[in-house]
Amino acid sequence: MQSSYYLLIVFASLLSFACSAHDNNLEEEYTFHRELDPSGRFVLYWRFNLSTETIHFAVDVETEGWVGFGISPTGRMPGSDVVMGWIDDRTGEPHFNDRYAATRGLPSIDAEQNWFLTHSRQTNGHTILEFYRNFSSCDEHDLDIASGTTRVLWSWHQNDPNNNRDFQRHSVMGSTSLSLLGGLPTPRSVPRDSTSEAFLANNVTIPSHKDTTYWCQIKHFSDSTKENEHIYVYRIAPLIAESTKQYVHHILIYACSDDISIDYNVDCDDGNNRMILESCYNGEVVAGWAVGGEEFYFPENVSLEFNTSRTLLLEMHYDNPHLHSGITDNSGMKIYYSLEATPLKAGSLGIGSTTFPTFIIPPNAETYTHEAFCSSTCLDRQLPENGIKIFGSFLHTHLIGKAVGVKHIRKNTECGATEELKPIDSDPYYDFNYQQFNHLPEPVHLKRGDSLILECIYSTKNKRNNVTLGGLGTRNEMCVAFLYYYPKLELFFCGHHLNHSLAYDNFIQEHLRHNSTAINVAMNSLNYYNPDGISESFNQISWTNDTIRQFETAVRNAKHYQVCLFDEAHFYAEEQPKIQCDYQSYDKCTGYQPLSCCDRIREVSPSPSGVTHITAEAFMIMILFIMAAGFI
Repeated sequence: MQSSYYLLIVFASLLSFACSAHDNNLEEEYTFHRELDPSGRFVLYWRFNLSTETIHFAVDVETEGWVGFGISPTGRMPGSDVVMGWIDDRTGEPHFNDRYAATRGLPSIDAEQNWFLTHSRQTNGHTILEFYRNFSSCDEHDLDIASGTTRVLWSWHQNDPNNNRDFQRHSVMGSTSLSLLGGLPTPRSVPRDSTSEAFLANNVTIPSHKDTTYWCQIKHFSDSTKENEHIYVYRIAPLIAESTKQYVHHILIYACSDDISIDYNVDCDDGNNRMILESCYNGEVVAGWAVGGEEFYFPENVSLEFNTSRTLLLEMHYDNPHLHSGITDNSGMKIYYSLEATPLKAGSLGIGSTTFPTFIIPPNAETYTHEAFCSSTCLDRQLPENGIKIFGSFLHTHLIGKAVGVKHIRKNTECGATEELKPIDSDPYYDFNYQQFNHLPEPVHLKRGDSLILECIYSTKNKRNNVTLGGLGTRNEMCVAFLYYYPKLELFFCGHHLNHSLAYDNFIQEHLRHNSTAINVAMNSLNYYNPDGISESFNQISWTNDTIRQFETAVRNAKHYQVCLFDEAHFYAEEQPKIQCDYQSYDKCTGYQPLSCCDRIREVSPSPSGVTHITAEAFMIMILFIMAAGFI
């Protein structure tokens, strides 16, 4: 006990010396930074190390009082994992505590301190605290830091507290969604001949007669860029006009399969325009951004190759729920490129469900899971012998999306079981207002024979009293993802189209059996993709928890159309891959090591006659138990 006391004194002395000695530029020390409040008075810096599983933070806050920072599953105080710190105005001594919040009151000091202060200082009215923690601590009051969306909390007050337990309520506080582990941990080098070109919406007047608009502009590379037949893009950044950022929902750039000489500047949803732009929509999505997102760097030695003679389509999605008029936008995206080819050429693969009103999500559901598959039937037509490496992911739903993930399915060569591997990407705290391309912790090898399942989980509880349909509008829903990978394939979309007859017919007959008119409206509306009729009929169903689960199961087990787009559209009628072994991982906190897939299959295996086989180990345990009980 005495040695621990002296060790603590030595650590405190070293910490005090380090705090006073440190005075480097934060932007040089940290890979990432973000202004958390609109006025720029709270700036967060961070960097992370995947091999040591540690993350380092610095906060620069315009106050000489206390500062709070933490993470939360919901963006609210209850259930959060936070730190609070300040520098004593009289003594200059730093105070810093790892805390947890069970309620909206003052967070309690955690008995196990797992956030560690490294440096602190006050200068020019600012308090700067630097600290670190492990991704996971195994402390019941701590939250893990993982891939996907993290909701960070931030707060401050202008005055120091009286002590560790007597704080004045924060002057300013907020919550911001970030992808703390989604960037490159080590910045890639900038090519010596780096050049950029911007593709902007040219003075688009956002329509005021509808809340959702998709605006399309044909773009061509500038004459100076066209002097080079090929360019190699290593960085993509959004350029969002400050005056219109509340209206810009997402941006996509397509590489059109045909040349279009006319510079169209039109509403994408107009039927005639859609036909003219068909070759672009049948092309590859080469860049994407959605609300809240930031710039994306390709890994070292990887780039997107562009043929500069190729036509591009800039698609802007505007959200104008209050039908404001007189709004003109000039947002877009900027690409940074080199003329030097990289060893690896990247491609973009879209996966998910086609977006039609036959994609239905029930109301008042705590959770509703929709799965869209990309099967080996499609992938094996394009995958090279050595497969591809996936290094980036962009997950996308709309307002009621709660969680999104990409499952990786492979047939086990030892026992032939269909096994779920570690997810390619997973975002259990998905935030519609924060979407962007993220780097995976390490590239994932997609082999021939593998399949993908995009899992989208929605929550309509206390949000929607009527069914939600698939569609492009913000209040409609989508379930799509874009994956960056190398080497580049011709394949640009692998997903499924719902076979509504197989999925819904029996369900409709059962739950509308006393209303033949509604049954007829439902069937006809589904066949003609009529959203009004689909809504009218499906809203007459009594959506209980049991009904929602029945509907979910009917959709999952139906045979759907696999959509495979490369040189042309290919369709296959297929059932979703049936997973025999779900993914289980080692738990370092409990030491739990899951059995292999084949061992799990063998542990309890049904015989052809329906009799359950029992493993030899289980049989011996049963015999010993019977003997101990005196039955033998």
